[in-house]
Amino acid sequence: MRLFSSILTAILPVGVLGHGGIYNYTIGGVSYAGSYPWLLEGQQPMGIQRRWWPDPIQSVNHPYLACNRGNPLAKSHPTQHALIQAGSNITAYYIPPPCPPGYNQPKENLYPEYLDPVVPMRCMGPEYSWVHATGPLLVYMANCNGPCDQFNPEGKKVWFKIYESGLKNGGELNKWGSRIDVASGDGWDQFQINKGWNVTIPKDLKPGNYLIRHEVIMIELMPPQFYPECAQLTVTGDGDKVPGEGYLVSFPGAYSMDEPGLAISGDLYSPKGHSTYNYTIPGPPVWTGRD
Repeated sequence: MRLFSSILTAILPVGVLGHGGIYNYTIGGVSYAGSYPWLLEGQQPMGIQRRWWPDPIQSVNHPYLACNRGNPLAKSHPTQHALIQAGSNITAYYIPPPCPPGYNQPKENLYPEYLDPVVPMRCMGPEYSWVHATGPLLVYMANCNGPCDQFNPEGKKVWFKIYESGLKNGGELNKWGSRIDVASGDGWDQFQINKGWNVTIPKDLKPGNYLIRHEVIMIELMPPQFYPECAQLTVTGDGDKVPGEGYLVSFPGAYSMDEPGLAISGDLYSPKGHSTYNYTIPGPPVWTGRD
């Protein structure tokens, strides 16, 4: 797996390595189109996802770390909310559709002061799916307390984590006979993300309108790369639970580069990385709905 990662890094253009995001969702058997990055706001299909851009966010202080940013930035948000029963699953998909005729190709990114790549990613179609493997997967939700299209979560302490996946089977031998460490792609669920990412909404969550925030953190490079996307849900059911203050965080604000799960970024293939068999996932503890 280390050899695979090294080859992949060598053959892919540096300017597009690992970029991507969620292009559509399945909820309760219904498919919802995502906001397609290379279409302008007025060209978007009806959907539940906020506008986003596939280039990574590379600063824990980025002003759009909560829900990503479009290029150009969104002037409004979709009004549609997907109905989902608490306790049921939402599946997110990372395979892009074909590039549409006459798509928009931005010339520059918006926030170079926050380390946005200088040259925006170009449209590449379904042949360019998610290529990275190393780093955690996280899912957060935020109560919109009303229609989510009128809710701005940026910088507000409203997010609670419902899912996380870090390094698995660290220190054990993989099928190639190597010990699984933080550099081992097969130790992370990110390696499987192109098959679809299933997450269960806590069954005791109080009904209402919520943002759901899927996030991939790629730690192969320093700075680490954050790929968040947000969608709008209406949660139904009989639950009456909400997370306590200790579970709530803000974006930006939830992460620090001093925490071990981010500080190790870019150091995976060193002797330190190859002897690191445990990984501390960034952010707050997971709220299960039972606390």
